[in-house]
Amino acid sequence: MLCTSCRDALGPERWQGCPGCGGAVPVEHLRSRRCPLCSRMALHWDSVVPLGKYYGTLQTAISGRMKTPAGEPLAAAVGQLWCALRGSHVAAFQPDAVVPIPMHWRTRLVRRTSSAETLARQIAAHLGIPLAMRAVRCRRRPLPQKGLKPHERFRNVRGAFGLSASCALEGAHIVLVDDVLTTGATCNEAARVLKNGGASMVIVAVMARATGVE
Repeated sequence: MLCTSCRDALGPERWQGCPGCGGAVPVEHLRSRRCPLCSRMALHWDSVVPLGKYYGTLQTAISGRMKTPAGEPLAAAVGQLWCALRGSHVAAFQPDAVVPIPMHWRTRLVRRTSSAETLARQIAAHLGIPLAMRAVRCRRRPLPQKGLKPHERFRNVRGAFGLSASCALEGAHIVLVDDVLTTGATCNEAARVLKNGGASMVIVAVMARATGVE
């Protein structure tokens, strides 16, 4: 669904990122579980696997197009590219299910689409594992994260998510999907809910990684 030039612009063949937070780091930090950006954080996920940097073509695709109904085919194509370049890495963790970051119903009513859900469908199909669309639900509508300081972002989403009563996660390896990871506040809160619900591992799959965890 993507030409060669677009594929090259959206994500490198190999991402040189910290295993813990996914942030782009120098070679010397690749062998460490944590880099200086995330070593001070209480992370509830186990690893982050990005497609590329939140910059240029990938940033335009996500922020300007994939968040609209007309951008769903683009979101699917970006998800397929993530699968082609990063799918085997995540498959090595032997995941049991794919969970998208949930969207509050009011936000969904306005946007009429969820790029996280579209991406999660592609990843679940590629890995051949269930898509747990309703495993995590949005219990309240947080303020927009844009413009908030890092510590304010974490406070803003605290308690925003809850686990579905019918969801059984004991010992499960979960792939948590979102389009962008910046400070990590949203994914970290969702991962906390999944871990509290019994999941033993949470791997975050994101299409774009911003500058790093602050």
